[in-house]
Amino acid sequence: MVLMGLLQYAKPFMTKGSIHFALNTLFVIGAFFLLVSVIEINGGLSIEMYLLAITLYWILIRILLSDREHERICAECEQLSCTYSLQ
Repeated sequence: MVLMGLLQYAKPFMTKGSIHFALNTLFVIGAFFLLVSVIEINGGLSIEMYLLAITLYWILIRILLSDREHERICAECEQLSCTYSLQ
């Protein structure tokens, strides 16, 4: 589920908002399931902290991918005035 959330921008045909919403939801649920499963198998504090660090990294990557996608959309837009700004 986490992988599907991170790779949602790899497919150019995924332009519907409902698909993005579903994949973002899967990303969050998948990260939660990973954390719960590590806690349940009693992997220890170091593994739990590692998973939390990886999850934060995934969130940052997801934000960067989203920003890149918004920049691409704005670059292709031909409107002179826009209410959406990336500044």
